[in-house]
Amino acid sequence: MKNLFVIGDVHGCYHTAKSLVELYRKKDSEALIQVGDLLNKGSHPLCALQYFKRLQQKYPDRVVVLKGNNEYLMLDYYRRHALRFKKRFEEKELPFQKTLDWLESRPVTYETKDLLISHAGISLRAEDPYDLGARESLLFTRSPLRHIGKTQIVGHVVQKRVNYKPESNAWYIDTGAGNGDELSGVKVTKNGAVKAIFSIRVSHRDFE
Repeated sequence: MKNLFVIGDVHGCYHTAKSLVELYRKKDSEALIQVGDLLNKGSHPLCALQYFKRLQQKYPDRVVVLKGNNEYLMLDYYRRHALRFKKRFEEKELPFQKTLDWLESRPVTYETKDLLISHAGISLRAEDPYDLGARESLLFTRSPLRHIGKTQIVGHVVQKRVNYKPESNAWYIDTGAGNGDELSGVKVTKNGAVKAIFSIRVSHRDFE
């Protein structure tokens, strides 16, 4: 598909994310990319996980869920505290081990010739941005991004609104859903041209 709908950090805001997808996704003509951090902060992380997991499995060629730093960190925590979390997962019809394996298998980038989408981006300071646990990796960096000759689209660093930084040719699309502010998405072509921006206020139900 030529066009993409890229959604920022959801952070447990299931109701808001579902609304954004249902309002603006064109499932027959564009791929849906989510930049990671489904988990943490909001009240419904497992519902958000269940929703995007089902979308990805229903449309494996049209939905990509990337790994964020929260997925990277929580995977080990969930495994170490399996007895605590197994029942919670299964109450949401999420088989515990299979769901963790699915999270583990999430890619860290979506890339075309002109576009790179990741959770946090390719840092100017990174020796190896794919060393995932490193401070400057493309899951964790908060440093200025490198101009890589492609458009980058990232989440992770909260902005007041979707923000373009020309020095790195990067779009930042995390607009603070995890803080109760807004969840945003951008429509972009595979050659990296952003065509539209959509933002909605976080539902009060996501912080009950």
